[in-house]
Amino acid sequence: MPQPQSDLTLREHVVAAIRSNRELIEHLEQGFIPKVHSLRRVTRPDRDGSTPPGDKVVHAAAATVLEADHFTVGVYQRLIAHCELIREAVQDVTGSRQSNP
Repeated sequence: MPQPQSDLTLREHVVAAIRSNRELIEHLEQGFIPKVHSLRRVTRPDRDGSTPPGDKVVHAAAATVLEADHFTVGVYQRLIAHCELIREAVQDVTGSRQSNP
């Protein structure tokens, strides 16, 4: 995922951060959490005593969770990058930028 451009306006960064936040929430609710629940169902023993799932089934479910996690981290990092650029821009506007020792 491309990192935010630092030459965007403050307003553009805010809009992009809002968009990334919505994307993150939507992905967590509709993608990541359901995949985690699916993995959890696969790895729980059945009450009827049937045979446990094979390694391939568990591996496939875990792989989908890891793939979803990778996407989640990318969206989150993009959101954080926009927020950091917003913070810097606000500090520039307000003149409250502090130098790091």
